[in-house]
Amino acid sequence: MKKLYRSILVLTAVLMAACSSDDEIVSKQPANNDNVVTQTTTVAFETVSGWESVGTTRALTDLGVKTFAVGDQIAVVYTNTSNSTVKVESAALTAADIAAGGRSAKFKVTMTNPKASTAVTYIYPAAMADANGSPKLTALDTQGGTLASLASNLDYAKFTGTLTSEGKLPETASLANQLAVCKFTIKNSTGTTDITNTITKLTITDGTNTYTINRTADANPIFVAMRPVNNANFSFTATGNYNYEKTVSSKTLAASDLYPINLAMNLHQTFNYTGAEQTITIPATGWYTIQAYGAEGGKSFNDTSGNTMNDGGKGGLCSIDYQLTQGTTLYIYCGGKGDNASRPTKGVGGWNGGGDGGDGYASDSPGGGGGGGATHVATSQIGNITNSNSLFTDTSASPTAKSGLILVAAGGGGGANKSCAAGAGGGASGGHGSNTQGNDKYTSGGTLSTGSHGGAGRDGTQDNVVQTYGGSGGHGGGFTTVASLSGQYQSYGGFGGSSWGETTNGKSYTTTAGGATAGGDGKVIITWYGTTHP
Repeated sequence: MKKLYRSILVLTAVLMAACSSDDEIVSKQPANNDNVVTQTTTVAFETVSGWESVGTTRALTDLGVKTFAVGDQIAVVYTNTSNSTVKVESAALTAADIAAGGRSAKFKVTMTNPKASTAVTYIYPAAMADANGSPKLTALDTQGGTLASLASNLDYAKFTGTLTSEGKLPETASLANQLAVCKFTIKNSTGTTDITNTITKLTITDGTNTYTINRTADANPIFVAMRPVNNANFSFTATGNYNYEKTVSSKTLAASDLYPINLAMNLHQTFNYTGAEQTITIPATGWYTIQAYGAEGGKSFNDTSGNTMNDGGKGGLCSIDYQLTQGTTLYIYCGGKGDNASRPTKGVGGWNGGGDGGDGYASDSPGGGGGGGATHVATSQIGNITNSNSLFTDTSASPTAKSGLILVAAGGGGGANKSCAAGAGGGASGGHGSNTQGNDKYTSGGTLSTGSHGGAGRDGTQDNVVQTYGGSGGHGGGFTTVASLSGQYQSYGGFGGSSWGETTNGKSYTTTAGGATAGGDGKVIITWYGTTHP
C-alpha cells in the first residue's frame, strides 16, 4: 500500500545485500556489507484536467509520492558463477526496515554465487517480475482500477546496474518508473455529468495493447497502469448502466507521467429481443441515431418430404436521428422472429405483431411460417403490438401515429411451401409474398389490417379435390400490415409489414425493405450523434 503526500519529495531506500556461498545465509553477513540504494521520485501537482500530462514525473496518488510500505518486496535479477540468470525476492519489509516516513527502507536479499562485475536488475514491486527475471507486463492486461491495487502490484520501477568486483550489490541505485498511469473520470457525452459511479468495466486499446479493468462501481477515479506509447490512437469502451464508446487520436503516454483524464464517452447501446418492453434513460441532451431492425419471418418446408425449408422474409431496417433531452425515457420493443412451421402445423407469429402461419391441408402438408414481429421505439409507453393495441389511430388507410412514436421497423412475412417467396418487412408498404403454383385469383394486394398486427396465413386447401396445399405464411408486424389476401386459395408467402419514422422532429430517416439481412430477432441500436445536427 502506498502512502501519499502532496509535495515534491525525494524517495530513498536502503538495500541490504547478502552475498553467500551455497551453504551460507544472510544472517552470517557482517553489518558493514550493507549497501545503500537511493531511489528518487519527483512529484508533480495535478493542476490540469483533460488528456495532457500534468508533469514530467508522476506520483501514484492525489497527494504525493510513492513510499515503501510494510510487506513490500523487490526482485533482484543477477548472473551466477555458472552464467545462469537468477531471480530472487527480498524479504518482505517490516516496520523496522522503513525510515524517513517511508522514503527509505532496508531490503534483505540473499544471493547465491553471484558473478562479479555482471549486470544486476532491481524490479519493484517484486510481483512485476516473471520467474525468468523479465518484467511481467502481461499483469497489466487485467486490472482492478483502484489506486491501492495498482500501487501494490503494478507500480513497475526498475534499476539496472553492475555487481561490484566482489559480487556485491551497488551501494546506490535509482529506481526509474517504467509505466504511465492514467486516472480516468468517465463522463456523459457532453462532459456535464460524472458517470464513473456507474462503470463496472473499462476496456482500452492503443492499437497494440489492450487493458481490461473490472471493478465494482463507485465514484472513485479509475486508475490504470499503461505501457508508454507515442502518437497512438486509443479506443475506449465502458460498461455500466449502459454501454459507451470513445476514440481518441494521436496521443502519447510517457513513462513516469500521471495523466488525469476526463473522458466524455458516447452512448452506444444495443437492445436485443427479450419478449418484453425495455427502457433507457437518456444520459445527455443531444442528437442520437436510432437504428431499428425488424424480425425475420419463420421458415416452411418446401415439400411434403425432405428437410429443405423456404426462408421467411427478412425484417426491415430503419434509421433516424432524433434530438432527446437528458433524463428522457425511451421505450423499446424488439420484435421476435416468427416460428418455423412443421408438417402440418403452422409457425406461431413473432412477438410484437407477427401473424401466425396457416396449417397444412393434410398430415404431410407443410404449415406456413409465422410472421416476424415489428420493432418500435417511442418516448411514451405505447406498449407492444397486439390484436387490440396498434401503433396508430384512425384508419389503416390514413393512419395517425400514436403520440411519442419515433420509429417502426417492420417484420418479414412467414415462409410457405413449394416456390413461394415471403415478403420482406420495411419500406412504405412492406414486401409482397408470392405464389408460383399456377393460376391465382389474388392479383392486386392484400387487405390492410385495422391495426399493426400482421394477419394470419390461410390454412392449406384442396383444389378441385386433386391437390393439397401447404399453409400460407403469416404476415409480418409493422406500422401498417396485411390482414388477409383477397381471393386467395393457394399457398402464399407472408407479406411484410410497413416501416415508419417520425420526420417532423427527426432527421435523416431511412428505411430499407429486408435491410435486417442478418435475420433472426429484431434489435435496436442507439448511438450518440452530437450536440447539434446539420
